[in-house]
Amino acid sequence: MAYLEEIPRYKDKLFEQFTQNLTISRHTSQILPYPFVPNEQTQNGTYLAFDLYVPQVRDKHLKDLQIVVNVFSHKEQICHEQNLYEQGSQEESSDTQASAPGENRVDLICAEIDRILNGNRDFGIDGVSLVSVLAHSPAKDYYGKQLTYAALDFNQKNRTK
Repeated sequence: MAYLEEIPRYKDKLFEQFTQNLTISRHTSQILPYPFVPNEQTQNGTYLAFDLYVPQVRDKHLKDLQIVVNVFSHKEQICHEQNLYEQGSQEESSDTQASAPGENRVDLICAEIDRILNGNRDFGIDGVSLVSVLAHSPAKDYYGKQLTYAALDFNQKNRTK
């Protein structure tokens, strides 16, 4: 493989991991493997949109890989409900507890994404690491967060002829 051939495979793997997570799938209206901006016709809901980028090629052997995940919710959907946590993580048995007033749907989904990605060795050479969490407001009445992760990956791999 060379340069960008692994990007579609990585996106498929991310999509699968996000959709198989019970908490993420129950609390998102749509999971999209590309950047997405809602408009007036978009159904009010909670969205997870992600993409992969290569911000730097270090040399012919290594490149930096960036995973950017945007989670955002319409203002009518962001508030928590009783039992917002729905056993999305098998490691956490306390997920069935009632939600606290400071918790919201975006934070819940971001925490699940971080459980999936941070330290994950399925992408790149070493583990994936969290770089930043920033505010993300893609449209009027939508609030969310943008999570950025980094990984080091091979730039070129030996090809067989």
